[in-house]
This record gives sequence, structure tokens and C-alpha cells, in this order.
Amino acid sequence: MVVAVLLAIIAVVFLYEQNFVAQPSHPSNQDLWYETLQDNPAFALALQEEGQGDYGAGAESVKQALASAAKSDQMQLLAVYLGVAYGYAGDYQNAVTQLEQVVATNSDTPDTRAFAAEQLALAYSRNPAANSVLAMLQQPAYKSLYVATSTNLTARGLFLYATAIKPLPLSEYNIANTFATSIFNQSLVGTTSPAGKAQFASLEQKLKNRLLAGDAALATLDQVPYPSYEPEAQALKALVLGKLQIMGDTSLGDASQAYTTALASYALQGAQDGQVRIWYASFLAAAYGTSRLADIESVLAPIYQDPTHRGVTVVSTLQSYVGALNSSSKRSLATLAAIDPQFRTFLQSLGWTAKDFSATIVQTSTTTTK
Repeated sequence: MVVAVLLAIIAVVFLYEQNFVAQPSHPSNQDLWYETLQDNPAFALALQEEGQGDYGAGAESVKQALASAAKSDQMQLLAVYLGVAYGYAGDYQNAVTQLEQVVATNSDTPDTRAFAAEQLALAYSRNPAANSVLAMLQQPAYKSLYVATSTNLTARGLFLYATAIKPLPLSEYNIANTFATSIFNQSLVGTTSPAGKAQFASLEQKLKNRLLAGDAALATLDQVPYPSYEPEAQALKALVLGKLQIMGDTSLGDASQAYTTALASYALQGAQDGQVRIWYASFLAAAYGTSRLADIESVLAPIYQDPTHRGVTVVSTLQSYVGALNSSSKRSLATLAAIDPQFRTFLQSLGWTAKDFSATIVQTSTTTTK
């Protein structure tokens, strides 16, 4: 789950697999998730309501689930989910307050605290202008992390804060992504000046270090907060690898292969993968243009052909761009629409007009990615 409702196109969408599994005697966080789902009907109801897009009812059901929980480990997990549920319902003030309380809790469960801190970082990165988020950043624990002139650096600081509690893969991969953003924001790819080359090399190495740290955290992760956490981490890794590949570096892996792995992981969980498919198609379009037309269409097709791949949040995200100002994310979607007419038709069904498609930038030649 995530805290923001109006997600940027680079959002990580939190979804749930609804089946039950046998429980060991000493549950990990993933097993705790299933245990809580089995023990607490209100929690199960909340996930069903949120899956149907009824976020207000979902938040109330999570609140009831927390009030009725009897086990301390379930209470702490539900305390995080209450903050996330408030955010889904658009109540950012209560969302941030609730997550802050979990982070500030003195407990011997750093996994849950790190997860709550990770959610706070995600809340900021997706809605940096929210008053509740800005108010949080004025508090002593977070004030030093706030960079008024840079949402990217502020997000990096918040994710670093989360990893200081315990390294979690989503936080590590998000930190890597902020270094990629810095590189692109400063137009350092292909720079020829000595100073620019040095800056590019420094940021790229930091990106790669954090990507490797994310791999290490993912490999040793034995307590996941919900079933689709690992697929989401795989997807974010693929996103960062794609940016590295566009920079000309494939030393840490091939982005297409990483996306294939992520999609397989989503399929194994039975989770909606629409957001990942948009990332993947956007990468293919940016790196290869129309030379990978068939692959782009194949990746996007399940989104407009099968609602089970789509997800409520993906639809609301795509609709949020209708009439919005042009941005890199919107241009990326318009480019995909220019490449895949059926995706264009799908966006039109969501309200997109000719004006929304007007900033299309289509790359027709293959970009070198060595």
C-alpha cells in the first residue's frame, strides 16, 4: 500500500494477494500479515474495500482492526497500516501523524519501524507539497533532512533515515533512484566537461552502491510486511537498472531481464502489475524507440485488455494527467500512446484529449545502451 492517492507515474503500487497459507510456530512479518488477516475480519474487510477503491471505508475498517487486535505484534503492524489507510483515503494529516508515532515507538521490532519510516519517505516523494508532510519535516527528528530547494534530496534524506533503522530494499532502491534523478536533472549523461564527467562518475557510483545495497537487503529479507513487497522491490530495481542502461551502463544487469523477473514475481503473487508494465514499456520506448514496437505493445496489452492487470490506482493515476501540465511522466505516456494506438485509445477512454497527447516525443532510433 502507499500513502498517496494521486500517484506519480513512478509510484510503487502496493497490492495484496488474498490467499491464506499455513502458519509456522514463529511467524515472520509475512506470516504475521497472513496471521493478522486470519485473526482479524476487519483487516480482511479493509483490504477488500481498498481493492474496490473504497478508501474511506478501508481506513475505518483498519481503525476497527487495530482497536480489536489482541496481540502486540499484530497491533504494531496494524498501526502502520492505519497510517497507510489514512493516506489512501486522502487524510494525509492523520496518515503522517500515525506513521510518525510508529517510527518514534521504542520497540525491539526495527522491521516495522523501518517500514513505517519508508512509508513516510514515500508519502513525501509522491506528495511533497502536502501540508502535513511539510509540517512533519519541521519536527526535530526530520528537520535536518529537509532541503527546501530539492524534493529529490529531501526524499533521499528520508529514505536514508529509514535505512538507518534497518536497511529495507525499497528504501535502498529509492535512494539509488534519487541518484539517477540527480544525474538526469543535471544533464550529466554524455557530458564532455571534466567537471561534469567527474560529477557523473561520482553520482553513478553512489547509485550503483545503493543498488547493490538493495540487492543485499532483498536477498536477506526474511520479514516482509505484506506479500507483494518483494515483487515491488524487484520492479523498482528494474526501474533503476533501466535508467542505468539509458546512461550506457549494464554492468549490474539488463533492465529487460529485471522487468521480466519482476512481472513473473507479480504473477506468482497474483498481484496487479499495470504500473510495472508502464515502467517497462516506458523504458523500452526511451532506450529503443519504435524498433521495439512489438515488445512495447506486448507489455502494454494486458493493461487495456484485462482489467485484472490494471488496478484502481493505475487508472486513477492515468486519469490524473487529463488536463494537467506537461511533465516528463506525461510525455512518456504520450510517447507510448504514439507508439501503441490501442494504448492511446485506452487513454482516450479515461478522458485524455488531443491536447494531452500534444507533447509527444517519439524516439525512432535505437539508443546505445552499452
